[in-house]
Amino acid sequence: MSNVQVYSKVADVSNLSSDQENVGKLYVTNIRVVWFSDKSDNYNVSVPYIQMKVIKIRKSKFGSALVIESSQRSGGYVLGFRAMPLERLQGIFKEIQSLYLVFSASPILGVDVTNVDLSVSYGRHLVRQII
Repeated sequence: MSNVQVYSKVADVSNLSSDQENVGKLYVTNIRVVWFSDKSDNYNVSVPYIQMKVIKIRKSKFGSALVIESSQRSGGYVLGFRAMPLERLQGIFKEIQSLYLVFSASPILGVDVTNVDLSVSYGRHLVRQII
């Protein structure tokens, strides 16, 4: 998508979803949050803001974790991510929260719409077609 802007690429972020730590990179964009495993090319997570229900920091058995819950309609997943130190995790949380609010106010859905007025006058009749 041409409207995607990557705001952060954060290394050494652990995905806690499979009850163990898998280290990878977290990408924060204006449309979604994406995590890629460092060890396996086919292990990744992508959560668009439009599917997010809850974003928070809470305690886990691995320490403080960034938790993203997706809506029931998109599977109702609960995803956990850990980054050290806590201040770094809080910074990631604040950035995602801020971009989520911006996205919610003006969603980017991957379609650019432009109205073109192709009015043609035939005598007393006006033919209008809007594309």
